[in-house]
Amino acid sequence: MQTRVPERPDPFESLPRAARARLVEFMTALERINVGDLTLYAVGVRDAEHDRAVAAAAEAARARHLEPQLEAARAAVIDYVTHAYQVAMMRISYVGPTTATGFGPADDRVRVMRSLADAVTAVVLDDALDDADRAELMGAWDGLTAG
Repeated sequence: MQTRVPERPDPFESLPRAARARLVEFMTALERINVGDLTLYAVGVRDAEHDRAVAAAAEAARARHLEPQLEAARAAVIDYVTHAYQVAMMRISYVGPTTATGFGPADDRVRVMRSLADAVTAVVLDDALDDADRAELMGAWDGLTAG
């Protein structure tokens, strides 16, 4: 007799309906951006105001018991972008697979990932954040969605 391993609940399922809808809208809009253009949206400066907004968002997630769901949402977006970079960098030539260049230094990709993680935080916690914190976390990604 085999012991059944209990299925882990999907963390997205326990997101509030409005947060899940905003996340789907954001990820759908993100898929439309050419991977080479992602650095145009990434926030370059992480200052005291940004750190304060990150701390406020962390407290809002804790207060609403959304930390696991928020982490899962961030991971899903980072996984998507990592895969998109990998696919875009591989090219097939007559001599076999090769890598493409032109996506900038690794620091740019890290900046994109950090910026996206902040934006996803703002998308998920939207109504739990004040306007200034939301705007700080969203940065240029704010223009992706109509909401």
